Amino acid sequence: MDSRYDVVRDELGARRRQLLGQVGKEEQGLRHQNAPLDPNSIERANQLDNDDVLAALDASGRQELIDISAALMRIEDGSYGTCAECDEPISSARLKALPTAATCVRCADEAES
Repeated sequence: MDSRYDVVRDELGARRRQLLGQVGKEEQGLRHQNAPLDPNSIERANQLDNDDVLAALDASGRQELIDISAALMRIEDGSYGTCAECDEPISSARLKALPTAATCVRCADEAES
C-alpha cells in the first residue's frame, strides 16, 4: 500500500462514514418513520413530492459510496492514481478535485463522447 495516499484514504473513509449516516436518515424519511404521512391530501401530496427528492439524494449518495469504496480498494491494491483505461498516471490535480477518479481526463473525455 502506498503511504502517499494515507490522507486521501482517511478523507474518503470520513466521507464514507458521513454518507452512510446520511443514507440511513434518508431511508427513514422515505419510510416516514419520523413523520407519518399527513391525512390532509394536499400535505400528503407535498410529502410524496419530497420523497422523490429524497430518493434522488439517496441514489446519488449510494453511487458516491460505490465510488468511494472502489477508490479505497484501488488505494489498497496499489492501482490508485493510475488510469483504469490507459494505465497512464492520473494527474494530481484531477485526483485532488475528484479523489474517486478511476480514469485520466483524456479517457474520461473519450468516454463521454
